Amino acid sequence: MGDSRAWLDPKTQEILQPEPPRKIAPPTLPDYSLILLKAGGGQERTVRAVRRVNDCPDSDAREFLARRLPLLINPDLSYPDALLGQFEFVCCDAIAVFLASEVVTGAEPSYMKELFAALRQSDEFRDVSVSLEDVPKNEEGSRFLDQFLGLAEADVETRQFPLNLKALYKKARIMSHWAGRIGAKVSVTVDPEAK
Repeated sequence: MGDSRAWLDPKTQEILQPEPPRKIAPPTLPDYSLILLKAGGGQERTVRAVRRVNDCPDSDAREFLARRLPLLINPDLSYPDALLGQFEFVCCDAIAVFLASEVVTGAEPSYMKELFAALRQSDEFRDVSVSLEDVPKNEEGSRFLDQFLGLAEADVETRQFPLNLKALYKKARIMSHWAGRIGAKVSVTVDPEAK
């Protein structure tokens, strides 16, 4: 999955998956399945996420995304790769979860449907307001804007700060964490009534 692993510092991992997998499934299950429950706002960024997770060409990722949701992105990922996959999708405002592959393949379809519906309603996946007030004009700032907003360096030059947007709570928390690490300024507003 390329250089995206640099984003998975311990705090980012904690935000993505606060409960270690051994508490969710027995540690003897080595494989995880990554499932896309809701596509993000940007098609190109979602294609990029599929490309990074599945190490496939653009055309394969586009064909793959034409399928109906929920979509099994990859049924055979290690825990670190599943975590990175969830990170890639949350960065493009898509809802993706990972579960032990044995659960995904062995559970009744009705159970999985109920589980996916409950996961989509999680507080972690509610919309919040994010104000990006400033980002350093350096390599770290460019990487931050590309990863979280899909903005190329040329796009950034024409943008005026602050940028106000809606994002998934999980993404907003990760953005806030990384903003602090690189010297960017981000504020997150949670509407207690929003779901």
